[in-house]
Amino acid sequence: MTASASTPSVVAITGAQTYLGTELLRQLSDDPSIDHLIAIDLEKPDVISDKLSFYRVDLSDPKASAKLAAILEETRPDTFVHGAFFSSPIHSHKRVHEVENKGTARVLAACAQIKLSRFVLLSTTLAYGAQASNPAYLAEDADLLAMSRSGFVKDKIEAEQQVMKFAERNPAVRVCSLRFAPILGPQIVNLFTRFLSRPLAPNLAGRDPLIQCVHERDAVRATLLALRSDCRGVYNIVGKGVLPYTTLLAVLGRLPFTMPTAFARAIGRVMWSIRISEVPVSLIDYLQFSWVADGSKAEKELGFSPQFDIRETLYDFLGTEQSPQHASQPRY
Repeated sequence: MTASASTPSVVAITGAQTYLGTELLRQLSDDPSIDHLIAIDLEKPDVISDKLSFYRVDLSDPKASAKLAAILEETRPDTFVHGAFFSSPIHSHKRVHEVENKGTARVLAACAQIKLSRFVLLSTTLAYGAQASNPAYLAEDADLLAMSRSGFVKDKIEAEQQVMKFAERNPAVRVCSLRFAPILGPQIVNLFTRFLSRPLAPNLAGRDPLIQCVHERDAVRATLLALRSDCRGVYNIVGKGVLPYTTLLAVLGRLPFTMPTAFARAIGRVMWSIRISEVPVSLIDYLQFSWVADGSKAEKELGFSPQFDIRETLYDFLGTEQSPQHASQPRY
C-alpha cells in the first residue's frame, strides 16, 4: 500500500537545467495544483511557463547559503527537490566537492530557515559500490561501499548522509532520497549514455556482471510520485529486469574488446591522469561485479512500477526500432 498523498503547490528545484530538473519543471507547470516553480541553477532551463521563476545560484559559492535563504524566504516553497549533481565525472575533484558536498550543506542550511513540508534528494545506486560480496539484490539498508572506492560517487554519498541528518533534525519535513539506477533514454546525457554510445566497449576478461538501468521517463514519473507522497527514507528507483553486460552490448550493437582487469586498471589510471579519459579508474569495479538494486520498496510505498523493461529502454536509448546493427546513435 502506498503512503497517503500530499499535494505540493510551490516547488523549488536545484539542478533545474539537468534532464530530470527540466522535465519535472515541464510536467509540474502543466499541473493545475502547482502555483509557483522556482528553478535554481547556473543557467535558465529551457522551459516556458508563467509559473516559473529562475534564480542563478552557484552552489560552490560560499555565499550561496545566504542567497538561497533569501530566495526561499521570498518564494516560500513547500517542496524542495535537490538535483544539482554532476552526471559525469570531471577531473577537478575540488569543483565536484564544492558543488555536491558543500553545496548540499548550503542548500540544507537555507531550507532549515523556512517551513518546508517535503524534501527530495536525487541520488544513485552507484552508491552501493560493485563488490564480489554483493547480494543478488541490494536493499536500501545495504552498506554504501562505494564511499572508499570512487571519488565520483563519494560526494554523492556524503550529500545523502547530510540529507538524512537534516531529516533527523527536522522531523516535520518529509525527507526522501531516490537512488536511481543508471538512467538511459533518447534525451538524457550522462556517464552511461556517453559510455554506451561508443562503438567499442571495454570488457574485463572472465567478468560479465548483471547490468540494471531505468528509463528516463520512468525516472521522471518516480520523482513526481515522490513529490506527492508522504513517504520518508531511501528508495531504489530501477527498471524492469537485468542483462549480463555482454548481452547488453550485443543488444546495443556495440563491439566488446576484452582485456585483463589489471591491465584495464593500469591503462585507465594513465588515461585519466593525462585527461584523455572521461572515466576514472574507480568505476572499473562496475564492469567487474554486479550491483543490482531491489526496487520492491518503491513499488510498495511509492506506488512506482516501471513501464519500460531493460530491452525497451535500450532500444529507446538507441532511438530506433531497427536491429542494433543498423541503429542510429542517440540524440544529444
